[in-house]
Amino acid sequence: MRLLRRSLSISLLVTGYLLALGVRWLALRLGGGPPARRQALVGRSLAGLCRRLGATFVKLAQVLATRADLLADPARAELSKLHDQVGPFPYRLARETIVTELGRPPERLFAQFDPYPVASASIAQVHRATLDDGREVAVKVLRPRVEELVDIDLRVMRVSARILGWLPP
Repeated sequence: MRLLRRSLSISLLVTGYLLALGVRWLALRLGGGPPARRQALVGRSLAGLCRRLGATFVKLAQVLATRADLLADPARAELSKLHDQVGPFPYRLARETIVTELGRPPERLFAQFDPYPVASASIAQVHRATLDDGREVAVKVLRPRVEELVDIDLRVMRVSARILGWLPP
């Protein structure tokens, strides 16, 4: 059931983004916009879609950003922003994860714990903390339910690949 719900969610988001992209791309094309601008639009739209779809798709976009054989430079430049421009998730969720994984809240585990992350990526974010002995450490906190989401997304991708394999080239 989760696989079906996630497949439907992905399909609806992709369809919406493709329709919006098509309209904007066509407007640029008819308005005489240069190809580089249209290519950047594709990259921005794909980056936005991947952000909305979550960690698995952000990772996929990060890989695509390195593939000059698949995408033009303006599109890859937009996707490469996902390497360092993935927003953080709320501290309350980070705290819940720490409690679940380590059994105690951060204020009991560390002498000091910064609720504001110093870095945020597709899979996790990093918080500064100080141990009781004064050593400074970095605490990496996985995004909530990221393992479950990646597992479901990979299953959706496998099923989609099988279905696409049935189509003629």
